[in-house]
Amino acid sequence: MREINPTEPVILDQFKLDHRVALVTGASTGLGAAIAVALADAGAQVSCHGNTRSPESTCERIKSAGGVAHAITGDLSKPETSQRLVAQTIDRFGRIDILINNAGTIRRAPAVDYSEADWAIVIQVNLSAVFRLSQLAGRQMIAQGKGKIVNIASLLSFQGDVIQRYNTPLGAVVIGAGAIVCVIAYRLMLRIGRLPEPERVLR
Repeated sequence: MREINPTEPVILDQFKLDHRVALVTGASTGLGAAIAVALADAGAQVSCHGNTRSPESTCERIKSAGGVAHAITGDLSKPETSQRLVAQTIDRFGRIDILINNAGTIRRAPAVDYSEADWAIVIQVNLSAVFRLSQLAGRQMIAQGKGKIVNIASLLSFQGDVIQRYNTPLGAVVIGAGAIVCVIAYRLMLRIGRLPEPERVLR
């Protein structure tokens, strides 16, 4: 095994996020918590969102390692929660550079028995909140001249399921909510004067 030269740059140096601000939804446990911690390890200041589970434990992990984190709780099935998440992040850190749309919910039932109430909650959390957060954070990113949005879905986005309707909004995230991210990226390129040639945009 080759010895590591401490003077050589390591791959993680390519991912430094010093002075960047990230908002991660669904950051209480699992993938969202891991993403929040990794962003903080790279130098970002992180707003960690949680709903039924508090994101405080994730924030404590970040702070104990010398990072900066802020906990926000809220139900993303309610439209005002998306507004509050973005507003509190900007109020706390002054900007938002990275949005990770990771939060999701699931209601298991055969399609013929699926209730309107469960359908509404799954659509609100897994699709509408992604749109709202992307739109709100995107406006701030356009004003700043930079930003990144990552929408996380599931392999169920690409297949049907006879037991749950979880896959329907996830498929819409991949196709529909992804469209607003493209629009935000286009507006950012316009703002900073780095718009590619039209034929490259259409490829």
